[in-house]
Amino acid sequence: MASCSSAPDVNEDLHDGLIIPENWHTQDATEESSVLINLPHSLVENIKLAGLNNLDIKMAYQRLKISEAALSTSESKFWPQVNASLSGRRGQSQVVEKNWTTSYSSGFRVSWELDIWDKLDNLEKAAISDLDAVKFDLEAASKLVTSQIILTYFDIQQASELIEIAKSNLESQTKRVEITEQRLDSGLVDSQDYRLAMNSLKNIESNLIQQQLNLHQSIQKFNLLLGQNSDSLTINPDLNIDIPEQIQVISPKQVLSKRPDLVAAEYRLTSAFYRKKEADKGYLPDIKLTGNLQVNNRVEFSQLFDWQYWLSSLTADITQPIFNAGAIKAEQESRTARQELALVQYQKALLVAWQEIERSLYLEKMLRDKLKTTQDGYTHIKAAEARIIEKYQDGVATSFELLNLQSRRINAQSELTRTRYSILANRVRLILALGESFNINETMEIL
Repeated sequence: MASCSSAPDVNEDLHDGLIIPENWHTQDATEESSVLINLPHSLVENIKLAGLNNLDIKMAYQRLKISEAALSTSESKFWPQVNASLSGRRGQSQVVEKNWTTSYSSGFRVSWELDIWDKLDNLEKAAISDLDAVKFDLEAASKLVTSQIILTYFDIQQASELIEIAKSNLESQTKRVEITEQRLDSGLVDSQDYRLAMNSLKNIESNLIQQQLNLHQSIQKFNLLLGQNSDSLTINPDLNIDIPEQIQVISPKQVLSKRPDLVAAEYRLTSAFYRKKEADKGYLPDIKLTGNLQVNNRVEFSQLFDWQYWLSSLTADITQPIFNAGAIKAEQESRTARQELALVQYQKALLVAWQEIERSLYLEKMLRDKLKTTQDGYTHIKAAEARIIEKYQDGVATSFELLNLQSRRINAQSELTRTRYSILANRVRLILALGESFNINETMEIL
């Protein structure tokens, strides 16, 4: 597995106790199969729009700006610090006449801390690692938002398709209720047949309302992800998204370099390593050079520009900690614990990544098997329903038999739709778990 190139010794125990699979294999896949999924052009445009308006991405971007400023602060400590002072005073003399006098003073102070023990260098490297981690956090946020937009789009697709199914069934069942009512008036059936037909009709209406509610909620969520407050659909659903081919082989080693949250966790481990190194040098003395340039006595304002009134000095300060009530030791223990915490967090992130990938691969196989059996079952139940309708119209089948097959066909048709979108959604989660891209330019411009 990969390790931080800038600090080879930081990751000596990085993968202790973790079993890394050589490869993940799937069945019934071809060599040319790809992990990616084809997305409609309108959806891709909306994903790019989210890079400008999504609030989660904006927050991640501001964290990046904070880390850049922190690095600049760390780098500035290598440079000399220059301060200037200017003061004026007016007061009465203590003689009898009590004349008013005015005096001015001015000075410059230059200080420079010598980084003999690489304390500042360690802090700078830690800040660089923190910045790199936040950069990958931004990439992870972008990928997560992209996946959420795609998943919500699929929810819209699924709800739209289920609404069309419900409307079709509602139209067919309405006609059957009318036929049953006519047969009831003719004395060919009793009231039980009519009530069963009406019950089926109301169930379909209830299902239609539920799917319309699901569609409305998905649209709201979709627009929220795009960073806009609107209930209007910004895209036209495409009901013909193809199921991607099954994947054959996935290399776990590629995940380590592509999955941004894993890379970010590793950089944070590197940062904790350098901060611990800096704390371990807490008992070493600090050496600072100080230069002063100042006026040697009270002068008039115009005399501040005459160099004969100035004097300069250069001093070297060495500060050696002797007693601090255990503060340095406590800081060392804190940095050590933070490094161990960062290590455990990285290992946990790695295990979670493996589980997400393996779960998605297993679920894809199961869902594909389910899709095949559901398609076969739907074919048979649809043929059986068509046959029972003929018998019912001829008066040789009961309404109970018709409604039973009709309910089973509706359930099979709806389950077929849900299973197909479950495969698509699972592929999106697999792409996210692998750290792959979504066939779009994910380096989004953020305002």
